[in-house]
Amino acid sequence: MRTENRGAAQAGGAIPRFSVLRVVFVGMLIYQLLYSVVATFAIVKHYPLLAVRAEPERFQEAVRKAEGLSPDEREELFAPFFDPEFAPDGQGQERMGILPVLSILGAVLFIYWFHRPLYKYFGLLRRAEPIPVALRKLSRRRLMYSAAVAGFTLAGVVTIFNVIVFAAAWMDLFGNPAFEQTVMFSTPLSTIVAVLSALFMFSWQKHRVQKHYSQYVLSPAELQSRTPEGFELRIGQRLWLVSFITVILPLAMSGSILFSSLSFVSDPAQLSNDEISILLGRYIDLVDAAGPRSLALSKLRSAVLLHLPALFYIDAVNSVLLIVGIVLASLVALGYSFFLVRLHTVDIVEPIRELQARMQALREGQLSGYVNVRSGDEIGQLTIGFNRMVSGLEERDRIKGLFGQYLTREVSEQILNGRVNLSGQRFDATIMFSDIRDFTAMSEKMSPEEVLDFLNTYMGRMIDVIVRYGGIIDKFIGDGILAVFGAPVPGDDHADRCIAAAVEMQAELQSMNRERRKLRKKAIAIGTGVHSGTIIAGNVGNERKLEYTVLGDTVNLASRIEGLTRKYKSSLIISADVAERLSENMRAELRIEPLRKTRVKGKQSSIKLYTVRPRSGGTARESN
Repeated sequence: MRTENRGAAQAGGAIPRFSVLRVVFVGMLIYQLLYSVVATFAIVKHYPLLAVRAEPERFQEAVRKAEGLSPDEREELFAPFFDPEFAPDGQGQERMGILPVLSILGAVLFIYWFHRPLYKYFGLLRRAEPIPVALRKLSRRRLMYSAAVAGFTLAGVVTIFNVIVFAAAWMDLFGNPAFEQTVMFSTPLSTIVAVLSALFMFSWQKHRVQKHYSQYVLSPAELQSRTPEGFELRIGQRLWLVSFITVILPLAMSGSILFSSLSFVSDPAQLSNDEISILLGRYIDLVDAAGPRSLALSKLRSAVLLHLPALFYIDAVNSVLLIVGIVLASLVALGYSFFLVRLHTVDIVEPIRELQARMQALREGQLSGYVNVRSGDEIGQLTIGFNRMVSGLEERDRIKGLFGQYLTREVSEQILNGRVNLSGQRFDATIMFSDIRDFTAMSEKMSPEEVLDFLNTYMGRMIDVIVRYGGIIDKFIGDGILAVFGAPVPGDDHADRCIAAAVEMQAELQSMNRERRKLRKKAIAIGTGVHSGTIIAGNVGNERKLEYTVLGDTVNLASRIEGLTRKYKSSLIISADVAERLSENMRAELRIEPLRKTRVKGKQSSIKLYTVRPRSGGTARESN
């Protein structure tokens, strides 16, 4: 069985314990609070009335029997009408109490089964034990849908159960009109509250997955460049949802309690003067000011009450329930809204803060490091774009570092900033070709490891000199170096810089030979040929192999001139084209001695050449 254990290494820090049941239990508690605050007040108020209206004959019969009974006997006689368990079918009521419990228990067991691989995964991770690849893949899939399963499973079960119960009550299957009317009032409310609880559980578990768990399950590539799978809300949708809930929920709960506290009079004209006085409350003073109360109330009845189809009011008993209910409903709704807003705010603000901190580190030059993609919303897309930008900057910095091994900072920045035409461009430049004399014979006496060590030491010192004077290394040809001055960034002093570099290379070689003599090694000599003229610089090859190089007769002639250094026993020979481009200051520092005109291979006419050496300190003329 294949196993791997990389989550702890990639995430770092203490590995958390995986948990989802606490989210489910808190969600169930919120469901009970939201539902019970409104439903309890509604049922407490309406159930006795519903029971009496559902059984009017039985209630009237109880009233007749109550005459002559003691208070205790009357209480026992009327108790069923005020008992929420009142129903002709007691067995059916018992079943209705058991079914919700079994349904919720089944939903909780399903949620636990769905998350069981994650419990096992994080257990192995905390114990630093190998994790099977199959378990990691399964855990990854389950984690992406954890929030949706934890949030909406219970809501789905409650909704399905409520639909069944509501349909049964609608079709009079319970045999108790009072109970059926109560069910038809409570089941829609229960469904709405279940959805609100589901949104809370979804938001909380989504927050936990993104902040605590995803970095231990997903790979670094997934954390940096892919949006998480699963149900996702955009920022705009989140803000609309949170705004809607925080505004509507307190109003809806308070409105439900207010509605449940209303009393109804179907025929207001039948109210007595005392009942009207009670309904008017403090406004009875206005009636008294209009004249005798009985006459004023009679005018009020004929002018107003006779024309009203119905009258709603809050009586003394309901006013107490109303005050208590609104206070409790407001506290529960505000608490729910506060935690929901906090969860969504943290999920929006924390990724932005991470991006902000990473951008600050980027400004300070810290290119390494990424920001984990925690969501699929606009912030997640922004994080992906930021990570790609950082990756591009790292690649640019890496390429710049590689260029820096062969180019000056100015040249490498010109190339990286796109100011160099890599597809091909003509330049007036100076080409240097330098080669070690008798290297083949010398290398035959050395092991391969010694040859590489020698070449790396020699090339390293020569490259430093060339780059110091603004040249670029076009290529290494065995033990030879082809360097270019004046391309790909043009300049008027390319001949001066090339000759200065060639002279210093001779001085560096003398220093290297002194070290070799101390080690009783044979001194080495190099020959350098320099020519100036028009070259073509650009990329050569295709997508499989691409190389920036220089081409043209100037390059070939520089190579031919280097080959003549052995014939003329000179370390540095330049062409007349180079000599003509040298500045007066450079000429003053050099001894430039002409050679007789010479024909080189590939040229019909002879060319004029010069040997070059510094006027002081060292010589540019050595014997082979």
